[in-house]
Amino acid sequence: MTGEESIVVDLHCHSDSSDGYYSAGEVADFAADAAVRFAALTDHHTTDGLAAFHEVAARRGLVEFAGAEIHALVDAAEIHLLAYGFDPDSASMRELYATVTDADRAIDQIHRSGGIAVLAHPLTSWERESVDALVVRLAGVGLDGIEAYYKPYPVEDREFLVELADRHGLLVTGGSDFHGPRHDEASRPGVEIPVARWKRFREALGAHARSATHARSATHARNGNHAPAESRRIDDVAYAPLNWPWLIARIVLPSVLVIAFFVALIFGYLVPTMERGLLDRKREMTAELTNSAWSILRDYERDAATGALPEHDAKQLAIERIRRLRYGPDGLDYFWITDTQPRMIMHPYRPDLEGSDLSDFTDPDGIRPFVRFVDAVRVEQSGYVTYVWQWQDDPERLEPKESYVRRFDPWGWIIGTGIYVDDVNREIQAVTSRIIDVSFLVTIVAVVLLTAVAYQALRAERQRGDAEIELRLSHERYRALVESSTGGTLLLVDGRCTYANRSVLEMLGYSATELAFLDIHDIVIADDDADRQQLSRMIDGAEVRDAIELRVRRRDGSAVLALLSSSAVYFSGEKGVILTLQHVTRHQQLRDELGESQAKYEALAERISSGVFRAAMDDDMTIFELNDAARRLFGAEGREPAAVSLRAAVSTSQAFDAFARRLRADGAVRDMVIQIRRLDGGSVIVNLSAVVSDARGTRHGVCAAIMEDISERRKTEIDRETTISQLQTSLLFLTEPVRSFAYDPVTCPLDTPIAQAVRAMSRAGSDALLVVQADRELIGIVTDQDIRDRIVAVGADTRAPVTRIMSAPVITIGESAPLFEALLLEREHDIDHLAVIDSSGKTVGLIRGSRAVRLERYSLVVLLHEIRHADAIDRLAGCQERLHTLVRSLVNSGARPQNISHVTTAVSDAIVDQVVRLVIDDLGPAPARFAFLALGSEARQEQTLATDQDNALVFDDDASASRDAVSYFLKLGEMVCDALHEVGYHHCRGGTMARNPAWNQPLSAWKRAFSGWIGEPDGKAVANCNIFFDQRCVYGDRSLASDLWRHVDEEIDAHPSFLAFMARGTVQYKPPVGLFGKIVTGSSGTSANAFDIKEAMTPLSNIARLYALQHHLADTNTLDRFEQLHTLSVLTDESFRSLTDAFGHLMQLRLRTQLDAIEAGRPADNLVDPRSLSQLELGTLRHAFAQISAIQKRVAHEYHLSA
Repeated sequence: MTGEESIVVDLHCHSDSSDGYYSAGEVADFAADAAVRFAALTDHHTTDGLAAFHEVAARRGLVEFAGAEIHALVDAAEIHLLAYGFDPDSASMRELYATVTDADRAIDQIHRSGGIAVLAHPLTSWERESVDALVVRLAGVGLDGIEAYYKPYPVEDREFLVELADRHGLLVTGGSDFHGPRHDEASRPGVEIPVARWKRFREALGAHARSATHARSATHARNGNHAPAESRRIDDVAYAPLNWPWLIARIVLPSVLVIAFFVALIFGYLVPTMERGLLDRKREMTAELTNSAWSILRDYERDAATGALPEHDAKQLAIERIRRLRYGPDGLDYFWITDTQPRMIMHPYRPDLEGSDLSDFTDPDGIRPFVRFVDAVRVEQSGYVTYVWQWQDDPERLEPKESYVRRFDPWGWIIGTGIYVDDVNREIQAVTSRIIDVSFLVTIVAVVLLTAVAYQALRAERQRGDAEIELRLSHERYRALVESSTGGTLLLVDGRCTYANRSVLEMLGYSATELAFLDIHDIVIADDDADRQQLSRMIDGAEVRDAIELRVRRRDGSAVLALLSSSAVYFSGEKGVILTLQHVTRHQQLRDELGESQAKYEALAERISSGVFRAAMDDDMTIFELNDAARRLFGAEGREPAAVSLRAAVSTSQAFDAFARRLRADGAVRDMVIQIRRLDGGSVIVNLSAVVSDARGTRHGVCAAIMEDISERRKTEIDRETTISQLQTSLLFLTEPVRSFAYDPVTCPLDTPIAQAVRAMSRAGSDALLVVQADRELIGIVTDQDIRDRIVAVGADTRAPVTRIMSAPVITIGESAPLFEALLLEREHDIDHLAVIDSSGKTVGLIRGSRAVRLERYSLVVLLHEIRHADAIDRLAGCQERLHTLVRSLVNSGARPQNISHVTTAVSDAIVDQVVRLVIDDLGPAPARFAFLALGSEARQEQTLATDQDNALVFDDDASASRDAVSYFLKLGEMVCDALHEVGYHHCRGGTMARNPAWNQPLSAWKRAFSGWIGEPDGKAVANCNIFFDQRCVYGDRSLASDLWRHVDEEIDAHPSFLAFMARGTVQYKPPVGLFGKIVTGSSGTSANAFDIKEAMTPLSNIARLYALQHHLADTNTLDRFEQLHTLSVLTDESFRSLTDAFGHLMQLRLRTQLDAIEAGRPADNLVDPRSLSQLELGTLRHAFAQISAIQKRVAHEYHLSA
């Protein structure tokens, strides 16, 4: 379908009435969602789904017609036929539904039912050769078409079937064979077919295109309902009941299950796990305490073993030491000692048992605990025993207890301590109670939230049902509206003729069914571009109140003149259009008598994209009427017009006063450029025209105005200049010497076998090999192409010498030759490789020009790419040195200074960015947000080749409280500035660098500094501001710089006198021109017989900065500032041209002077010797200085200074 206009249709889809997955209504929804325009439901041997399909399709604006898929036989082989446009209730079709018959008879039955027959997906079960014979046979018995655009088929199959249909004069249709998710061949409905093919099918279908309403009516009749749905009154439409099973299954049941799962998780898992964990921790505690006491016994036993103490004394001391040991919250928990008899050695609360045999001692439950102690340590070193014992020191209270015992082998003792089970249970109960309380609260919150979710789902379900009913009501209302209109009325949805009343049908001669297959372009004839544009606006939903005269095409092919007007509506959730058609002869006389009216003006104002408003001619020019476009420009959407005044909207009072003064004096203002401050905080630049329209009945008079947003114009121009800059640098690399692109060659001797030579090329990753003699003389070359053509293609013996396949002689080129010469040689000799030789004729490399010449090698991109991938400072220095050559080429080629500055700034920014990254790699990640700011010429994007560093660092206030963070950023600034010095950007002699603590501070400190400088300005403060007011963030968080700049703006607004201090410094410098126009130069030192061109240019930058601050401009580049000031009418056309020309000439002279110094082996500087300039250059220089003097006088006048 290349180059052909197409349309999305689906004439082959299935519902659950046969073998589909979805209901017929859902299939219609899927088709509408897939932007299908025309569809047919083709269930196998049934039309039961047609009624539901029609109802949804009509509601969704989808045009449908009756369809079915019929199985038939050809010589006992099954084929499928798609029947369209038949009467669904005809006896012939019902007979086909019931059985599978011969194809000849099936086609005849379809024709008898008023339909047409199309062969479905013929290549699915038949080979191409068989399909051709099949089509010949079926065409002979009346086959009407072939389903060529079958969605699962690839393009080649579709093209084959289209050609086959054309050869036999058959129609072409298309479909997806959509079944639903159980089939993969068509994930969604719809297939594109050419519009011309669709129209042929549509014309053939013609009156056959019976809608599914036939089936629907019959269905209603069988069910006892004598009126189809279309005839029901709107009031009879009932609201759909709630889908309770869906609501319970999808919302209520999951909510209950979530709550039940939460409760089960708490009490079935978390609480038991917590109980076990708490008991285990208590056991571990008793074991650790017992081990500690055991170690005391061990110490005394060692003393006895070493003779330090007698054994008896050691035992007594150990017993008394253990007797005094206590632990627990009340200090009442204790240790006891028995031996293995068992006999009580020591018990702090039962001294009556000491020395007694405890073999028969039992607790109230009949357990002999001391015997169990012995049993517990008989096999293992230690163990746990549970029994009943008195509560600590209270012999009257007995409680369950679990003790840990450990055997002390040297003395045959058993030492132990225990925990009371009630203690553990009480702790568990306390924790469990807290968990229950928290769980109850969480459950309550979860119930509330889930109830809210269920309620919202209930509301959504109600709204869905209501929306569905409302769609049906909308469907019926608009149809009733169209049909009841006395004039000719047509309802369009997406350009399709959805409904038409009787007047339109009679005018055009179509039936309602036929009209549904047409779109507006089939009816309305647009003779020229203006008519086509108006018609497109109508289709798009534009409201056309004033009727336009167009021709409409009738069914018989004739055309009549009609008046068309339109109004937008929403039909079934889609934007539609009600089109009114009336014979032009009825209204021609009336139209000629109509004049311009206020209604027409208002309609025009609302339609155009420009802002239109009316304002009172009072002091503030209060706006009382404005269109939507003006509301957008003022940022006043949703506000009353009275909330906007032109005085408040214009960015500066000077601009407003100039506009109002011209309007009152001349009665009109045309194309005045003004910056508007929007109510939402933004700003736009507009082209404003106004006229005093009518003063009668008003106190101050009224003006009507129109404005156009021209903010994008500047961005477009900047993009254009950047593109020009890139293009000017793009071809410079063609002049580079070929040695820059050559690579080391792979060589081999004459007698090297071919196989060995190929392996050498493979190891080196080379696509060519040089063949040399013993004395290294070059005699031939072997390339990949030679290997393919002379070995692989002919099956040559790879043991043969490489000379069999080499090419000779080898074309060479000198290493100093430019790259473009290599390209010419390759093209001249039709080769891909050249040998590069030095001045002595020695081969030093190979070059493949076609590979060397890539887009990135022609532009600044290659240099920036190398910078961004440099992993060491010395590599960055090499990149910075290459900038000189690049700038020299640009200057010699006549590139604009602004474009050259863009190149130098791009390189500088990239170097700074990479240096900061390398330093951070060494220091580690920054402890807080920060911004590394370029100041001065780099910030203005006016860097030259003789420039030093001007930078600063601002970091987040959160880091200012940390000494380590402050130290980090000072170290970062120091390392970055030193690295930049190594690269070639020297340290600032004035110390304006991020390595200086005064220029490396947190955001709040910077704000305090600027508040001080602006609030109480002096010479030093103004000097600092002149540096910092030209700033750009080149690395880090730009929001910090933006926040600081907003603070500066606010401070300047609060202290307008500060600008006067800046202005004073601007006019103090005098251009170096003597009384009679002679250039004044220095008399001694390095500046003897020369003037400093940097100083000469400074007033231009200062003046641009001064006015930019006054008018709140964000640009930093001097020329960009001049352009913005010109756009805002601060500079006249003449002043703008003069200043930009002066700046451009001085910058070009400055760059050329620096390049000359570098080529002469001197450091680049800014000193210009007038004697080296031509008379023309001197004249241009004097003119530039004159323009500087003129703008200084203007500044002095505006700020009441002495120039």
